[in-house]
Amino acid sequence: MSDHLIVFMRSQVQGKVKTRLAQYLGDEEALAVYKWLVKHTMDAIADLPISVHLYFDEPDHRFSMTKGMKVKEQSKGKLDDKLNNALKSCLMDGARKVVIIGSDCPEISGELIMEAFNALDRSDLVVGPAADGGFYLLGQKEQYPSLLKGITWSASTTCRELMTNAVELDLNVHMLQVKRDIDTLTDFRHFEKMYQVYKSNKQSRVL
Repeated sequence: MSDHLIVFMRSQVQGKVKTRLAQYLGDEEALAVYKWLVKHTMDAIADLPISVHLYFDEPDHRFSMTKGMKVKEQSKGKLDDKLNNALKSCLMDGARKVVIIGSDCPEISGELIMEAFNALDRSDLVVGPAADGGFYLLGQKEQYPSLLKGITWSASTTCRELMTNAVELDLNVHMLQVKRDIDTLTDFRHFEKMYQVYKSNKQSRVL
């Protein structure tokens, strides 16, 4: 398929995921929250007519893969290097359009991802701005090495700095709706009811 979706993921290891959230909920509960976010992401992309590439920070052989998804390991270096290398790999593999997302946005949906792919028909760049000032989605048709350079990651200025680079590159940008991902306790509180319903349903299935 000529449309490739890259999902950046973390190995599901207690103490290594959602560390900012773990400061308040504890490592075990933070891991449970991350597993919920991963399941939501996998459900959202399960039936999309695209090629899916899961990029892990380290090998995770315990993860249950959906048939047809390709599993890869993130490259070394800073986040901009990892994103650029993953994008380059997909473009070299024949991708015509590439969309990159993370695995921590409860508001991500298949419809939103397909909107991003469709927007690339008429735009150079698609950006999904996050409520905390970052971004939850990035879509491109070709690589712009300087697009991610100099960005302050995990900051309230991240998306603004990205857009500054895009303007300097004279890119036509399509902006998606602002969505909230989960990094901090404040973020989690917005989705706590959703999470509790998930936990309740999971426990009832076990019983």
